[in-house]
Amino acid sequence: YAATTGLVMWERTINNSANGEDLGLALATDSVGNVILAGSMAYSTYSTVYVERMRSSDGSTIWTDGYYVPGQGNRIQAVALDAAGNVFTAGAGLLPNATGTFYEVAKRDGSTGTLVWTQKIEPRVTGQSEEAIAIAIDGAGNPIVTGVVFNTVDSSAKTIKFDGTNGAIERDTGKEKWKYPAASSGPKSNSQTCVAANGY
Repeated sequence: YAATTGLVMWERTINNSANGEDLGLALATDSVGNVILAGSMAYSTYSTVYVERMRSSDGSTIWTDGYYVPGQGNRIQAVALDAAGNVFTAGAGLLPNATGTFYEVAKRDGSTGTLVWTQKIEPRVTGQSEEAIAIAIDGAGNPIVTGVVFNTVDSSAKTIKFDGTNGAIERDTGKEKWKYPAASSGPKSNSQTCVAANGY
């Protein structure tokens, strides 16, 4: 939309060949106003993450990227850029046999859309589900991701800071900068839907 008048400047519709439930779930803009759209595309038995960078002038495509695991479902629910224009996304992926979901975080080259790294953090407890809901980038280019952990009784909020250069490989290797799981005692529901970093 035009900032001064609210008039439509351009419009894009994205619909894949399966005519399933295609979702735009997150938006960001780069330093020159180009748009980064992220979400998911549905197919007959699974969904795939979808990221597209569009020109601010007319909405035309600069690059697109997506990947899928047949029989599973993945979606992006948050997107942010670092100072260099690299694109970070966070969301959820479906565990095998639909036993739960996991945090999924990725970094893409802002110029080409090439996947730099992707990491998933699976639940510690069988039967739990975890979803990343929001992401922010600190001044050093490290992504901070927050979201929710579900179990059969209640839910807890969990925040993780990753190394922006190579991502977190394993919980116990020290490559996660830090992690804060909110304590949960007794049936209740906790979740975090936004996060901000001081620096960028």
